[in-house]
Amino acid sequence: MKNTAKLYSSLLNFLVNRKFDDYYIKNYEYINEKVYRNLESSFGELVMNENYSDYSLLQDVLLNDIYLRCSKRETEVLIDDIQKLIERIKEVFLLNKDEHFILIPLPELKLEELIYTEMISIIPRKMSEEDKVTHLSKITGLSIANVKNSLSHTKQSRSPDFMKHAILVFNHTGQTEYIRYNASFIARGIVSLLRAYYYGEIYEVDEYLSNIDILNLYNYETNHHLAILAKDSWRQGHSTISYSTKCSFSADFLHDTEHMEKFTQLIKQLVLTKESPKSMGNLFYGALRTYNKSLDLISDRESQSLGVLLMITTAETILAQENHSNRMKVRVLLPRFVEIPNLLERRTIIDSLEQLYKMRNEYAHAGKEAYFSEIEGEVNSYNIAKKAIGKLICMYPELCLNIGTNSWEDYLKEKFNNGIDGFF
Repeated sequence: MKNTAKLYSSLLNFLVNRKFDDYYIKNYEYINEKVYRNLESSFGELVMNENYSDYSLLQDVLLNDIYLRCSKRETEVLIDDIQKLIERIKEVFLLNKDEHFILIPLPELKLEELIYTEMISIIPRKMSEEDKVTHLSKITGLSIANVKNSLSHTKQSRSPDFMKHAILVFNHTGQTEYIRYNASFIARGIVSLLRAYYYGEIYEVDEYLSNIDILNLYNYETNHHLAILAKDSWRQGHSTISYSTKCSFSADFLHDTEHMEKFTQLIKQLVLTKESPKSMGNLFYGALRTYNKSLDLISDRESQSLGVLLMITTAETILAQENHSNRMKVRVLLPRFVEIPNLLERRTIIDSLEQLYKMRNEYAHAGKEAYFSEIEGEVNSYNIAKKAIGKLICMYPELCLNIGTNSWEDYLKEKFNNGIDGFF
């Protein structure tokens, strides 16, 4: 704080002693000056790690304080002054936070009954639009008229079939500017984790495509938006998305308290927690993104080779950090982290990985397209990898506890060295 007080005093001396007119100071004409930017950056380091922090609110409080001090022609700021200003900034953070409800349409998701929890609610697709609006009113505490009015804007903004789908409602308390800026990122993380959780924890590798409930299929236009509801109308709006939120499976498993708790814990740790760029959390989140891109591609016959490539990339992102070939590390480590019920031998996972690597290489070096047949009862290599790698991603909270004070790289190295001797 001593340095911050010194920077603040330097700024006041700059503004007061140079006799800038009131217009210059009142209209913040100085914000591009280095002496101000240094001060703002210093305050950012002191308060931006606080809960509900918001840089624009920090700036508003600081600029107002500067104007008041310049009006009194003050040129000295003490450490005690900095402490009081920090407390005021924190108070503004808390006063301006509020509940926001991010509404995420989930095309093709099957759900028999409403799911309601404090953080996540899911409204089934087969409910009428009127019933969906009624439940949204109950979940958010807003009037039915308010919900209808807000969603009408979303439907008119290139998402006419928004209300045709199951709707996931994510309750998040924070600053409105943060929510607006990050709603698309948050929603993408939630949908990606829902898919990874289903395919890692619920999905059976011999599940046959024709077993999908045909009655659950329907026509709809691609959705391009999320909706944001809140008690104050100025906090409401919608956010553009450029990714698929389609979930072609049943989410009835989330009625189970244990599954819901695990799922929400993953959201807290992988989506809502701020991580450094090189952290284990960012590594797993990047892998989650790649995993979901693979799922989108594999469903298109013309893109299955790229789907295979990205599934392998997902495994290598998590498991192949350093030394040895990526292929060897993935083949050794994945079966030691993950067990799949009804696949009794680790070799089954290893053989599946080997087949995928072969497909990847044939596509990359010879242009040969990958192909997976849909023969009932047949278990293909991609499905096994999809199950195993999805399960590995969902193990993130458990793995964080297992590594203790070690780095992820060191933990992998130890695992690999212990496994390589008995591999062949």
